[in-house]
Amino acid sequence: MTYCKYLENWACTATDGRNGTAGAFCTNIVGSTKYLDTAYLISPKLDLTGTTGNLYLQWDSKLTNFVSGAKLTVIYQWDTTANLVPDTGHLAMYSNLQSLITPSFSEADSVGWVTHQIDITAYKNLDFFIAFRYTGSITTGNIWYIDNVNITDTPLAVVDVSKETMPLTVIGNSTSGQIQLTFTVQEAGKYKLSVYDVMGREVFSDNIYAASGTSRHTISDIALHSGMYFIKMGNGSAYGTAKTVVW
Repeated sequence: MTYCKYLENWACTATDGRNGTAGAFCTNIVGSTKYLDTAYLISPKLDLTGTTGNLYLQWDSKLTNFVSGAKLTVIYQWDTTANLVPDTGHLAMYSNLQSLITPSFSEADSVGWVTHQIDITAYKNLDFFIAFRYTGSITTGNIWYIDNVNITDTPLAVVDVSKETMPLTVIGNSTSGQIQLTFTVQEAGKYKLSVYDVMGREVFSDNIYAASGTSRHTISDIALHSGMYFIKMGNGSAYGTAKTVVW
């Protein structure tokens, strides 16, 4: 769900997400005019009851122009009755979670894509919403891109530089029963292949042997519902990630 006070609005983009895939964006520029405005990208109600351990909301972010102190990026946790008050345009109660964001929003977001995360463990026994808030400036035009929003039980850490990045790509259209992949590995060996839903739950896992070079592999022992999924493949020396949508 998206909500905007005036002219701004969140929208989907087919090719401007990370790695040229689909994502979401918001801007305060209409024609040549820059507006001081606010728009919210609101998640569905999240019910994480019954889960164990710590949980983290994770997403990729990119800005075309970061302005320090402009409050372009804020995340809110809405209470269990949170919603827009009908026909008034007023927002329900919320909590500002910006202080929990790791790493903090900075000029790095305007250089390229940055992965951010917040600890939402304290809210997992509640029904709640997450909202990305964009606030524009009348002096600065900006576009905020968001991609790969998911929930994980793994805290964000600096990538181990000793590991090689392994190209991993989804081929064609994925279905409820099949995902086709291509990947390139430098060293032949055993690799773990996993599929996760947007809640961070592992819905498929297998260990496969990959020869050095570029190979194809089909995941077929699955029964997926419609939605976005994340594929991870790796071992102790290399890793790769990809995403796909099942319609």
